[in-house]
Amino acid sequence: DGDDGFYVLEVNTRLQVEHGISEAISGVDIVAEQIRVAAGEPLGYSQRDVELRGHAIECRLYAEDPRRFLPAPGAVHKVRWPTGAHIRVDTAVSSGSVVSRHYDPMIAKLTVWGPDRMAAIGRMREALHETVLLGISTNIPFHLRVLDEPDFLAGRYTTRYIDEHPALTEALTLDERDAKAAAAAAVFAARRARVSGARADVGEVGVSAWRRASRWRS
Repeated sequence: DGDDGFYVLEVNTRLQVEHGISEAISGVDIVAEQIRVAAGEPLGYSQRDVELRGHAIECRLYAEDPRRFLPAPGAVHKVRWPTGAHIRVDTAVSSGSVVSRHYDPMIAKLTVWGPDRMAAIGRMREALHETVLLGISTNIPFHLRVLDEPDFLAGRYTTRYIDEHPALTEALTLDERDAKAAAAAAVFAARRARVSGARADVGEVGVSAWRRASRWRS
């Protein structure tokens, strides 16, 4: 308030949803510690033993239309998660999974760590570009737009950030990432067609060209 007093807005008597970020910058496995405490064991360290290092960012990936943030359930035909140092993916979704309309459409929590904020932002960009979720709409394009937006990069944002930046949620056209995905799908289909054609030709070994041609005329 005006006297620099603090007010408690929320108290969660549970493990925070964003615990992956805390774990990334502290090096503490909070889930494991919670289980130990529940089993009656004491914490093996005090608050003064915890040192925070670097910067971590979490993006929650949802099956939703990023233009209106409406759920977009459906079958996930192909999944490929990013890999590498300081990249964490919390998910239960794999190729063939179905995102139901009856539940929260969150697909995964993607967390990255970097020695500083800009390094973490760069790593998150790479991780999002490496993520493949075919068959459903996701908010990945929205995340990528935010990570490139000048005010976000400068750290100038509030809880009204999205309302103050309507361009982030304008109709999304076929961007470069989608174009690459479409091109990859086309290449895969073409290769599959060639393999099928080659198998058909193998069955024709020893058959004269005249006989093969006659089948097309009949």
